[in-house]
Amino acid sequence: MTGFAAHVSPYQAFHSVLDDCTCRLAQALTLVQKGNCDRHGVHQARVALRRLRAARKAFSPMADESGWKPLDRAAKKIAARLGQVRDLDVLGDTLMPQLEKEAARHFAAACDNARKRRCRTLLRDLATPPYAGFLPSLSAALRLPLPDQPPPTTLHAFADRSLQQRRRRVLKLARKKATLAQQHALRKRIKELRYASEFFSALYPPRKVSAYLGRLQAAQDALGTLIDCSTGVQQLVRLAHESPELERWMPNLLKHLGRVRAAAKTRLAPALKALGEAPPFWKA
Repeated sequence: MTGFAAHVSPYQAFHSVLDDCTCRLAQALTLVQKGNCDRHGVHQARVALRRLRAARKAFSPMADESGWKPLDRAAKKIAARLGQVRDLDVLGDTLMPQLEKEAARHFAAACDNARKRRCRTLLRDLATPPYAGFLPSLSAALRLPLPDQPPPTTLHAFADRSLQQRRRRVLKLARKKATLAQQHALRKRIKELRYASEFFSALYPPRKVSAYLGRLQAAQDALGTLIDCSTGVQQLVRLAHESPELERWMPNLLKHLGRVRAAAKTRLAPALKALGEAPPFWKA
């Protein structure tokens, strides 16, 4: 979690959060590039990018939108490339333990070949403008002086309002019919609320923050599994096209993903209900 003193201004808090996000991202991307798409680095880079974009939204009145737009475009492209690699890692983690020896060998080979191709694309993009300039541009923005004008409110009041806005968006989406697109949107909103809760956690009682984060995590995990299973089906179809020897195992692979999805769907409703009933820690 990001740390800053409770008495700082919203501008100073935003600057501190961005600095933390940038450091995390730099470390993760270094691991990706030097480790030839290291699995841990790929995952951590995706998390750091999500945190970075969530920070911009949590502190939206403080962000310079004109300066942020080119950075946001580059962040989305990098995140998409990382996601293409990470999707295969998640699919392998889900299915490999369920496969017999021969099926596991063919499946692992197909995943490995596809992952190498996607890694080459990712590493090429990270070394090519404008994506190669993403981190330097972000670091340069952090060296700019903070605005001279006083912040519009105290940090505590600002945090209360930001968290409440994000909570309303989560609850509004949670009440809608659960199509795949809406589940994906809801997961993104839950992540934004979770990261915002972490950014502002120093202002509130730790026990209340921790309890609320636990409910957010439970809902996020259930939604994540549902979405990963849907993505996994697409990945399997693509892998089978690239490696036709997988066709003979496709029915069993798809059946297992269906079981995983059904279990996650069972967890989702109570997780969302518990989240909706959780008292906001930012309200006295």
